Amino acid sequence: MSCLARYASRAASTPHSRISASSPCGNARSISSPTSHRSWICRCPPVGHGDAHLGNTYLDAHGQPAFLDWQCIHFAPPLHDAAYFLAGALTVADRRAHERELITGYLGELARYGGPDLDVTRAWTDHRLQTMYGYVWALTSPHMQTRDRITAMANRYLTAIEDHDSIGLTLRTAGDL
Repeated sequence: MSCLARYASRAASTPHSRISASSPCGNARSISSPTSHRSWICRCPPVGHGDAHLGNTYLDAHGQPAFLDWQCIHFAPPLHDAAYFLAGALTVADRRAHERELITGYLGELARYGGPDLDVTRAWTDHRLQTMYGYVWALTSPHMQTRDRITAMANRYLTAIEDHDSIGLTLRTAGDL
């Protein structure tokens, strides 16, 4: 059985996992697994959405949030999607006030649904590293998004990168990755 098939099989057995009928990929799942990218505890790395910003979300028929636009699905560091989503979905003030609580809650829910029980301190470091991905909004063309959206998203991500010292942390930990 392939790595992706094992992952999908394990994901299908958890109560919160579901297939999004409107997903262009058909079998993409709206889940992620925040294990440390330096110490994946399974033989199969987590599958990430790859473009988990607020514009790629919707509410399903039951009012539950889910992701669409699965063209960037890939094996990813576990906190990649969570870091990218939180930094862009929340205002700077809300992120600063609630980010640790949200990451801690996310880790708790992951463990509750059968995922690994991860060390919060290490997961927080990984979250800070993964915030770097949001820099791409500062490079986004106005042909892809409106200028207002680009400005708001770039401000949110670049502020999060600065708040978390993500550049310095990346440089200091590059040898460990």
